[in-house]
Amino acid sequence: MEIAADPVLAEQHANAAEVRRLAAQEERRRQKAGNRASGFALRRWRLAGINGQGAVDAITTVLQAVLKSSDAAAPHLILHRAAAVKALGGEPDDALVPALPQLLRTCVPEDVLRHLRALREAGIEWLTPEAAIRLGILCSTAPDRRLAHTPHPGGAGPAYELFVSLVTRRTSRGLRGHIPSLIPTLSPTALDTLIDSGAVTHSDHPWDLRPSDEAAYLRARTAPELLTAAEAEELGWLAYERREAFRSGWVLPVDESTADDAPDLYDYLEQLTVGETHHLNDLDQLLPDAQRVALRDLRSYCTLGSWPPHLLADRGLWLLMETLWRPGGVIHGRLSEFHAWAGLRRARALISIGDLEAAQAQVTRLLQVGAAPPQYRAEVENLNAYLAFCDDRLQEAERILTRALELYASEGSLLSEQAEAGRHRLESNLMVVERRRATKKNDRVPAANPFLELGVPHGMLSWEDLYRELTAEAVEQRDTEERARLNDIRTRIESVLRNGETEAGVFFVPHDEAPYQDPDERSDLLVPPLAPLGRRTAELTTEETEGIRADAAVELLDGFLTSPPRVHRQRT
Repeated sequence: MEIAADPVLAEQHANAAEVRRLAAQEERRRQKAGNRASGFALRRWRLAGINGQGAVDAITTVLQAVLKSSDAAAPHLILHRAAAVKALGGEPDDALVPALPQLLRTCVPEDVLRHLRALREAGIEWLTPEAAIRLGILCSTAPDRRLAHTPHPGGAGPAYELFVSLVTRRTSRGLRGHIPSLIPTLSPTALDTLIDSGAVTHSDHPWDLRPSDEAAYLRARTAPELLTAAEAEELGWLAYERREAFRSGWVLPVDESTADDAPDLYDYLEQLTVGETHHLNDLDQLLPDAQRVALRDLRSYCTLGSWPPHLLADRGLWLLMETLWRPGGVIHGRLSEFHAWAGLRRARALISIGDLEAAQAQVTRLLQVGAAPPQYRAEVENLNAYLAFCDDRLQEAERILTRALELYASEGSLLSEQAEAGRHRLESNLMVVERRRATKKNDRVPAANPFLELGVPHGMLSWEDLYRELTAEAVEQRDTEERARLNDIRTRIESVLRNGETEAGVFFVPHDEAPYQDPDERSDLLVPPLAPLGRRTAELTTEETEGIRADAAVELLDGFLTSPPRVHRQRT
């Protein structure tokens, strides 16, 4: 029969439960009364610095727990153990104070912290003022907040200073002196936390104090400039590899972590190296402050058309400077090698679009004394000869080309393969001029280079694609004159391809591509310094933090007094 269904049984069951409860309560009362110290015993404890029944209960519990430790029976602890036994027998004396920390050392750190917390809660003040402050912080449930309003005395042990630094995420004043001894003993997560807070830096050389398999990671975390390419590859550090690839002019490794292949800083910098400036504002947002200021200064210099010497000497910036610059007229080559390079490229561009008058003005300026470096001089002379050739100043063109060939002759037999090819093209141009002079005017073919007239570089194999496109436009617009011009250009190009420039009477422009080429160098002006590698360990766990807290409690055992403080009767 169920109790709930029978009221009589239910009442009997409730009465029995109440009897058991009252019996248990009475048993606890008797035990408490049995353990309560007499007034005389309390006075003895007060002389040892223990005031009140609560404090006596606390110290008694701690002593009983400590004496159960097997290590407490060690021979060197006999006197300390005797002092504890005597105290438990109701006769505490001054020897108990120095005995307790020695006995506590036989306990595991977690038990030390638990016992010290119990003593503190009972109001037992057997610690120096500094140690008492530290114990209050260790026993706090919010030590970071307590530290913000509590003086932090110096002279603490390494575990305590480590605990303070970990919970506050700041380097405590006393931690620096303990760093060399702490680094070899810390867990990887604790060490990474100290690196994040700035407590451990490259000046500590942590890689020399840890196992060799951690050295590369610690260098990457604290001194990335010391990392080798092989170590970065071993770590799989893509940011390092992309930065070094950009600086060396290699293909950038793919960053698969970016969403939808979104470009990053080095993608934008790569675009700048080829003169693409569509994402300058995006790059401006990604650059650190120093590089952002440098980019903005560079853009302002390009607006003015004037650059400081260190930028003019940085060939890795030339293409960007040329792209952003809008010169209002001829470029003065004597200002710098960059100006000569930009002026030469401008002259070629003007020739390509058929503005021969503006091209002649630019070439004339480059021909001034000291306006063009030696490596550009022969090509400047070749452009000058071509402009004279197109203007039917054949004798002048012949004289200019002869002067250009003398530049190669001055180098003797030490010509590179590329320079030798350039000299042969100048000789071909000279023969074209001589043949044209020997040909009657009515029998001469057009002087302009047919490739340039079509709008493609000389000798470009895919010229027919542009020819067909332009011809289709002329047909659509019913422009018969344009169609006739394009057909004449096609005939002359085919003659060049079939018979060669000399036989076809076509002038090599340029005779050497080298002066026009984009610089191979990469500028470091906009490359940010390598940021340290982000941590790859997990955050510090609660268990690790509590273990360090317990170790710090063990250090407080050195802060025990050597004799008990005197407690006034009025204190409770």
